[in-house]
Amino acid sequence: MAMKTARFIKAVGWGWLALALWLCSGCVNPPGVGLFSSGEIAVHNWNGESPDESEESTPEGWSYKEVDGTSCANGTPVGMGLNYGETKRDVVIYLSGGGACWDSTRCTYLQAAANLDVTYNARQMGAELYPLMEVGFFDRDAVVNPWPDASYAYIPYCTGDLHIGRRMMPYDGFRSGELINHLGGYNLERYLEELGQFFPHAERVWLVGISAGGYGITWNFEHFKNAFPDAEMHVFTDASPWLPISGERWLLWQSNWGVQMPSGCSRCVEEPDFMPEFLAEEHPDTRFATAVYSRDSVLAAYLGVLPRGVEGEVERFVSRRYGHRNTRAFVVDGTEHEVLLGLDRGLRCQDGESLVNFMHRWATGDGWE
Repeated sequence: MAMKTARFIKAVGWGWLALALWLCSGCVNPPGVGLFSSGEIAVHNWNGESPDESEESTPEGWSYKEVDGTSCANGTPVGMGLNYGETKRDVVIYLSGGGACWDSTRCTYLQAAANLDVTYNARQMGAELYPLMEVGFFDRDAVVNPWPDASYAYIPYCTGDLHIGRRMMPYDGFRSGELINHLGGYNLERYLEELGQFFPHAERVWLVGISAGGYGITWNFEHFKNAFPDAEMHVFTDASPWLPISGERWLLWQSNWGVQMPSGCSRCVEEPDFMPEFLAEEHPDTRFATAVYSRDSVLAAYLGVLPRGVEGEVERFVSRRYGHRNTRAFVVDGTEHEVLLGLDRGLRCQDGESLVNFMHRWATGDGWE
């Protein structure tokens, strides 16, 4: 026991010990879902195949569809959420977040990622959708929602790898020595295969990701484009800036997750923070927006940045990577995480613009340039 404790302290670092204790015992949840949260919305299990173009084939409300070939960290299958609107040509795809883990300390002792040892189902998805409905993001009647008539897809997170993993890893203590499936990258490809069949005539696709989901969208953007090659596509990442990552940590992410580098971005191997700039240059017709709190304490913990240095690193990242005509950043003063979950709070950025106005400009393109 003493040896395990020593390994734990060495891996986490004394400066982070208090935070680590707060994270342990599986307390990490998807964004907006508190440890004692009891809210949820009704999500029905999907019982059909891909609907045809007739409205009669479209179910009402949210449905949960298990997707063949997917796997959570513990090896159980997982699915995605679908909610059809008035049109199937406008599609909003949301990637959930919830921490990350890349070694025995974080994956086993701290469980520093959401849903590592769950059997995902419709009820779990209902709990995760609840906070998004509460702030108006998926509420078709809310003024803050710029897509009241679009169709929605919800991609859950249960692999601890920012949706980019492609490897099964043995970690000491995890489920009595069983492998942990860092297969978020494979899962996402399966989701996109399904979504391409469900929305074969999509004309406009908006990608939104919070925390780990934002990193997943950025890293997998080419896969989204391949799934919807003829669609106009725009990206909004929340609480997911690529701040400096220590060399050792970045190497562990690559090796333990089996990261597949985006094609064409050789600099991304050494500079993962270059990815947003690379995408902006490669896809000039795509609007790329990002939102972040200036002193996000969660980012400090996961990326290994000292808390007092987060503000400067956020400022540097935004000025370096979001200076193109098709990129915009929304920076809010504060230490919180998950800016989009403040849609109903009247949040304003450092320049005074409201979050609602910023998101509507990004979604519609009106006043973007």
